Amino acid sequence: MMFFRVDANHILLVSTTIVPICMVFIPLCTALSGLAFILGVMGLCMGCIDCLANLQMINIHGNAVAPFLHVSHLCTDSFIHQIIYYNFILQIRILFRTLFREV
Repeated sequence: MMFFRVDANHILLVSTTIVPICMVFIPLCTALSGLAFILGVMGLCMGCIDCLANLQMINIHGNAVAPFLHVSHLCTDSFIHQIIYYNFILQIRILFRTLFREV
């Protein structure tokens, strides 16, 4: 069997395009099997993005890649999680204030 090389940037582009398309189809699912399929495709694409982005950073930066990988994984994730958690906690606080307000 003959294997051929595909440019990692093309795979990253396709995977990055497929993830938002899958997110559009999630609310349209009427069956659990369809939702499982869409989430499986989305998970596969996100795994490709994570793995290939790390490999591309290693190819670009060589031995000095550690700070760049650290920033890409820890800082951006924690920043995004802060935004999501803040909005979620804010909504819960508003809900508790309306439910348990003193009369």
